[in-house]
Amino acid sequence: MAKFWSPEDIVYPPGTAVEVDEATAQWLESCGAVADPSEESPATKPDPKPTIVPEEKPTTGAKPAGDMPRPARAASIDEWRKYAETQGIITKGLSKKDIIAATR
Repeated sequence: MAKFWSPEDIVYPPGTAVEVDEATAQWLESCGAVADPSEESPATKPDPKPTIVPEEKPTTGAKPAGDMPRPARAASIDEWRKYAETQGIITKGLSKKDIIAATR
């Protein structure tokens, strides 16, 4: 396999040899999922996940956002307003979608 392939409940990662019928083999080849056997197979270990370092937001004199956890997207607009106001964002006239975008 040159790409991940997941028929039913099984996931085949790149580099895996899979036996399939002729029709499935043609379909996989047309999708670019068949690896050339003469090429080296990819490493068996996945690349380590990169470390994500959160950006520091400039302080605006408001309470730090750490005082209140970020609400779920499905939370009420009132919860989003409270959260945004802890970050110093004025929410008057903003829709829930606008408030969520402003708190990123």
